Amino acid sequence: MSVLPCRQHVLAVLARAEPAQATLQLPGGARLVTQEGSLRIEGRQIDIAASAGLHAQMPQLTLEATRGDLRFGHANASAGSFTGVIGELQLFARNLSTQVGRLVQKARSSFRTVEELDDLRAGRTRWEVEGHAQLHARQATLLAEGSVKIDGQRIDLG
Repeated sequence: MSVLPCRQHVLAVLARAEPAQATLQLPGGARLVTQEGSLRIEGRQIDIAASAGLHAQMPQLTLEATRGDLRFGHANASAGSFTGVIGELQLFARNLSTQVGRLVQKARSSFRTVEELDDLRAGRTRWEVEGHAQLHARQATLLAEGSVKIDGQRIDLG
């Protein structure tokens, strides 16, 4: 039986010291980092360009930025509940239409200007003012199908 000359070569690494982590350094400084099933893309700027669409599905989404811009030709959004905390909000719309089951508003001060018609239609309405209430108009009309009651310590007419 003869012994053949044998040379050993490492053809592949089958195990590594940290099997759950890998980093791929790309030309230009961008990196792909995986760790325990997570993927992080690192770069100075990351652009995603899709010719047909971009779809993402996940149980949680977090976006953090110093500044953000969103632009859509048309947008639809729905949420089971929404909570927003905004320091300042400016809304500009040609038309605004809302449908609400119940509306509760609380404000420290409220100012409203309507240039043309302000039309309120309600089943009932009630105003409760702690201080002075004033209605000033060039002309005013109060119509009632039933009785009109004016109650006060002093009533000035005319």
